[in-house]
Amino acid sequence: MINVKDEAGTVKSKKFTLTVSPYPLENKSTISAQTIPAGSKLTLNASASGGTSKYTYAIMYKKHSSSSWIQLVQKYGTQKSASFTPTKVGVYDIMINVRDSTGTTVSKTFTLRTTAPLVNKSYVSATTVSAGKIISAYAVPEGGTGSYTYAIMYKKSGDEKWTQLVPKYGTMSTAGFTLKTSGSYQMMINVKDSSGKIKSKTFTIKVI
Repeated sequence: MINVKDEAGTVKSKKFTLTVSPYPLENKSTISAQTIPAGSKLTLNASASGGTSKYTYAIMYKKHSSSSWIQLVQKYGTQKSASFTPTKVGVYDIMINVRDSTGTTVSKTFTLRTTAPLVNKSYVSATTVSAGKIISAYAVPEGGTGSYTYAIMYKKSGDEKWTQLVPKYGTMSTAGFTLKTSGSYQMMINVKDSSGKIKSKTFTIKVI
């Protein structure tokens, strides 16, 4: 309450309501990854605590070399999540702002790096061999994100069950094996990056 009093002794009062939050506004926003292959989807989630509710949000991004931000949701609306798919390799800046009902705004920035898409360049030593001869299989990834794991398997053409030659999605990237019976076989080599993206490559092996 604020009182004012004039020389005649007249007093006028005015009351104000002050809401005090026990904690300052905090921006707890997150993104789903900081490195992804170009062409993959990134998810962004705005989150706030403290301050004075209700909250509104602004989610935007730009190429690192650009000065123009692209809004992904209505600026300072109630939508708190968004996604986008960067199609080019490079570096992107991401900004998520949270604002409370007093107008206080807290920003949080992220750096996103996009890599070349995952490519499977695996190969086998031969696609036609004599029965009893060793065939070597090589899992070769390129691009993608982070470390790689592999799956190398084969089956006789027409069969449903695959035989694993190395522990599935382990770090062993080569395998040697021998087919003792003539016929047609299918071989599959999968490469998987740390984002979970999988690329498969199949070969037809003829045993004579």
